[in-house]
Amino acid sequence: KEFYWDKSENITYGAINPKRLTKSRSVTRKSSRLSGSAKKEINVTFIGRLSRDNEVHKYIELVKVLKSKNKKLNIIWVGEGEFRKECEKLGEVTGFVKNISKYLVNRDLVFSSSYLSILEAQLLKNNVCAFYSNKLKKAYLETFSGSKYMLISDNVEGMIKKINFLFSSPKLKEESGLEAAKFAKKQTWKKVVDLYLRVWNK
Repeated sequence: KEFYWDKSENITYGAINPKRLTKSRSVTRKSSRLSGSAKKEINVTFIGRLSRDNEVHKYIELVKVLKSKNKKLNIIWVGEGEFRKECEKLGEVTGFVKNISKYLVNRDLVFSSSYLSILEAQLLKNNVCAFYSNKLKKAYLETFSGSKYMLISDNVEGMIKKINFLFSSPKLKEESGLEAAKFAKKQTWKKVVDLYLRVWNK
């Protein structure tokens, strides 16, 4: 209402197909048996356009800071855009892909600020980080029902603090991912269809 001057009676954030990610979930469970040295690696995925309006410049700065503190940080940039060359200096860039699920398996962090990719990441027990730089994007993220399981900030310093807190406790990191998965699993297409039928049958 604040931005579009009309209060919605119903809100939907879209949905995901859990069955499509069943194989990915089975791979995720195996990650708990990684060796101690492997666990020290931090695996990150960015999902979205590699453009300024998607806050990519902030994610690039964030990755540089994280890499300076942990040489074993690995990042995959899933997307295409004006910042591709800068992203390639920090990790792999895939370009556009049809199915992002395989890039969300066994990740310590996922960078995304789009509802559908956030939901897919959360379903696979990932902790999602998202930046904003204006009031609309801030509201978009903070009013999202799954925001309580996310790390949200408008600046790199603030995000670093939240990441450090999350990583200070393996139990906290794991529980946060589990709660995110429980939430995401409830966001089904049946729920979306039921909402549309309810609205148009009035």
